[in-house]
Amino acid sequence: MKISLQWLGEWADTGTDVRGLAHALTMVGLEVEAIQPAAPPLANVVVGEVKSVHGIPTQKSSTYAEYGTGAKSCRSSAARRTFASA
Repeated sequence: MKISLQWLGEWADTGTDVRGLAHALTMVGLEVEAIQPAAPPLANVVVGEVKSVHGIPTQKSSTYAEYGTGAKSCRSSAARRTFASA
């Protein structure tokens, strides 16, 4: 049976040492066959914050957003899109 560390954490203090937890479970008589990540680690992901969004006065169908990643601030523009409701 596969169980998640998050689910197990709802029932017991799992701490941060997964191998130690597996050892403790084994010592109380539960077999731990394998420890596997739920998903592969993320690569090349940058988390940022949108600080403001503005319309461009000369181009009514465009906007630009100012955002920051902590290390630097950036500005990006895009065309507005509207969708008709059904």
